[in-house]
Amino acid sequence: MDASLLENWNSCVGLNDTVYILGDLFFRNMAPAQEYLLKLNGKKHLLIGNHDKDWMKRIALPDFFVSVTNMFEISDGSHKITLCHYPLMTWNAGC
Repeated sequence: MDASLLENWNSCVGLNDTVYILGDLFFRNMAPAQEYLLKLNGKKHLLIGNHDKDWMKRIALPDFFVSVTNMFEISDGSHKITLCHYPLMTWNAGC
């Protein structure tokens, strides 16, 4: 299954593509996180989820991620988009 997931990711994500990962990247994985991360294409931004704390302690995050944060705001040019692992009742963009 892991090999299929890696293949599917890399068939869609190029080396220079930007990817926002909305938490829980690894949970009960068989191999160490860095083994997977070394194989995943893209410039990765991690938004921390509730299952990320343990594996994050065992790797050098800057080696694999452009940023690591709890919340991130981006824009597509006309819309402001708030990215977060957790549900938000309110945020600075309103409803």
